[in-house]
Amino acid sequence: MFEHFTTPEQIFLYKLGMALAMEYEAMELHTDLDNAAMGGGVKDLVLAQAKENRGHVGMLKECFELLGREAHQFSSPTSKALGREARSFIGKVSSPLVDEVVLTSLLEARHHECGVYESLAIHARAEGVPGVAGLLEQCLREEQDAIGAIRSAVAESAIAASAAAGTAPPTQ
Repeated sequence: MFEHFTTPEQIFLYKLGMALAMEYEAMELHTDLDNAAMGGGVKDLVLAQAKENRGHVGMLKECFELLGREAHQFSSPTSKALGREARSFIGKVSSPLVDEVVLTSLLEARHHECGVYESLAIHARAEGVPGVAGLLEQCLREEQDAIGAIRSAVAESAIAASAAAGTAPPTQ
């Protein structure tokens, strides 16, 4: 699309395309995390996150429509790296720890997605496209809500893993 960016709009459109690629990469990661997850509650959380990602793909495509542009994907190196890291780490842990790695991988990916949506929403407001900004802000709110649910699951998993290993949490 662009070889060299000369306008804020070009940067915004490129980043919007990266966000679309990010969501597709997240859906692939969720498939792998679902296959790796051991506990039913963790699987349910992964599936809920995957459903949310599908909704975000739809909202991003709608953003392109509102801008009168065809939806394009542009590689998201950070999303790809987060996926590779999660897949690699899962292969390095024993079975009782897989769910903890699945959950922390979800948490890390969601934090990245929050940063992406927050910056896009700011730029959409600055570009004067409130409908697009509203969709991006909705994605951001959903990511933030997801972080709360995932954070609770990570805490429960970490406590259970520590108890199973016979280790106590560090004192402060």
